[in-house]
Amino acid sequence: MPAPMMTASTRSGSFVRGSASHGWFANRLPSTSQMGVRATVSANVTVVNERGIVPNICPRAHLHIRNTRTRPRSSAKKVSMNVRAARTSCLRRPASRLSPTRSRVKRPQRFSDLIFPPPLVLRPPRQNHKRERYCSEPERTQMIIDAHVYCFHPADHPAGHTTPEQHLAWLQVAVAGHHQPVVRLSDRTESDTSALAPAGRERINDLPDLKFRPDHERGRLVWTIDGEDYTKYWMPPDLRNLEFTPHSLIGEMDYAGVDVALLHTDPSLGRDSTFLARCVASYPDRLRAMAPVDEWRITGEPDAVIAELTESIETHGLHAIKFIPDTAYLDLGTAWDDGAYRPFWEVATSFGLPVFFTLGSGGSDNEIEGYLDQQRILMRWMERYPDTPCVLTHGFPYRSMREGRRIAVPNEAWTPFGNPNCHLEVCLPVRLGDWFDYPYRELHSTLEEMVERVGPNQLMWGTDMPFQNRFCTYRQSRDWIEKHCAFLDETSRLAIMGGTAARILDL
Repeated sequence: MPAPMMTASTRSGSFVRGSASHGWFANRLPSTSQMGVRATVSANVTVVNERGIVPNICPRAHLHIRNTRTRPRSSAKKVSMNVRAARTSCLRRPASRLSPTRSRVKRPQRFSDLIFPPPLVLRPPRQNHKRERYCSEPERTQMIIDAHVYCFHPADHPAGHTTPEQHLAWLQVAVAGHHQPVVRLSDRTESDTSALAPAGRERINDLPDLKFRPDHERGRLVWTIDGEDYTKYWMPPDLRNLEFTPHSLIGEMDYAGVDVALLHTDPSLGRDSTFLARCVASYPDRLRAMAPVDEWRITGEPDAVIAELTESIETHGLHAIKFIPDTAYLDLGTAWDDGAYRPFWEVATSFGLPVFFTLGSGGSDNEIEGYLDQQRILMRWMERYPDTPCVLTHGFPYRSMREGRRIAVPNEAWTPFGNPNCHLEVCLPVRLGDWFDYPYRELHSTLEEMVERVGPNQLMWGTDMPFQNRFCTYRQSRDWIEKHCAFLDETSRLAIMGGTAARILDL
């Protein structure tokens, strides 16, 4: 910081300007031959208090120096200094309305005290506001791991499918079955979604021709019925080109303070293990990925599916296996834990990797009963392969379990977690963010019940990134658990936010 400038005005009208720290000016000023010299000094003062730093407080001091020719040069010069402290009106008060302490300003003993006055001490205001009820962020003693994220190609890319049209067909079915509302673009009103895929996945090769297509510029999927364009914000609207690259994911992770993320796979987003391996290779210390499986081909082409899985793990080095039972029923309506699936499972479990199951209703009209039936099949599978850890992605079918402003999970749904090898993903905002707002106080009791019935060492945090951006920021997906769920102790928080996933993924 440059030294303050001083301007001296003499009675004859001449001016002397210089720096207060300049030797010539400091030595020359007291011996001036003029009868009176008046100097005004202004200096910036930094005031430090409990609330931070308050700038732009500029006390002014006026120096009046008298000298006379009538006195002998050898006699001591009499210099009188009159320091006038700035009035409180010259202080620019900060927004917090700090008031200065009323204390007498001492007469400076040295010239340097005048140029650099001591800091003004302020007292903080009284704190009358109520204290917010949330937990402070825990100390980072381990990694924060998101156990459920995606990276994917644009919607009109083959993405591991035979053709781009086949990829778009899977997207059309996925969009049709999602709970987000359909919007007519001409007037942005909600509309019906039944025409998009009337028979669901069962008729994926015979979907109606509605010119289902990506709108790259606006980041949405669009289709046309009777000359009107419609969309559904299944993907968040900030995805230009309808893709989510590993670089975009890392940018989100860095901003939210997430250390490691596990890439999931789904037929609607792509089934390309080579692409997933390239994502991991781009950030080998930050990303892990799971191998895709064409469940609907296992019974008809078991050797081909097993070979693809083996390549994903042994050649590409992927870290887990994803299995979606509902797509297995596209080929056979039989249970997926045994029978025609046995050769596949014998090989899949031999790799020693965790298996992530996305359970659905199994084609049942009653979603809860169908889900419980799938859990019973899972328990048989766990008995047959007791050394293989498994994870239930997305949690439960919460939308069918809503009772007013709470989620009522049936008692039977907790049964599989009596097996310590069965884990549950804590993934609530992306599933219920259209019903409940951040910080999701209505869902705190659901998480508390998970901790009591499952245990924190079998729970892992997942977000469904980037899809969770439809309802909240990535950081809020952390904060609602870490800052607002006061019933969690530090050990439980650390297990949910990364400890369990680190153990399963051997990080």
